[in-house]
Amino acid sequence: MEKIYLNDILNIPKEELNKYKIRLLVKDPDKEEPLDQIIENEEKIKEWTAWKQEAKFELSRQYVISFVRIYTEGEEYWLYLGTYEVEKREEYKNKRGVGYDLSIIKEHEKYIKRLVVKYKNQAQNIKLYAENIIDNMEVLKIMSEEELKDFTRTKKL
Repeated sequence: MEKIYLNDILNIPKEELNKYKIRLLVKDPDKEEPLDQIIENEEKIKEWTAWKQEAKFELSRQYVISFVRIYTEGEEYWLYLGTYEVEKREEYKNKRGVGYDLSIIKEHEKYIKRLVVKYKNQAQNIKLYAENIIDNMEVLKIMSEEELKDFTRTKKL
């Protein structure tokens, strides 16, 4: 069977990929697992996607595609959290650092917390350029409503 990759689902034109950054959310410096917070409170998706700890801040890409590691399954499993347009830089009071002011891309919204991909991150950076990795992010499943309820409860696929 032929594999399905992320851009087979998102359908971003190849010539537009250089406008996208892929953000892979993992534990923060306080050792908080973003998956735990996001599952319990959907409002946290945008906060985690937008937050950036480093003082050095640049808006190098117009869009951010966000994923959170499904740590209960291993380092290669990622849950899609949305595609966002970067509006402007925004200071965060509840985190150390700066972040993006984001708006959701409605076209991909139906996949939020349902699309699961497999990707082995070879880079140290967790913010990657889409044109370099989008064709290596294999779609494993799109969860049904029932699967999503089970996943929310157990954090297991």
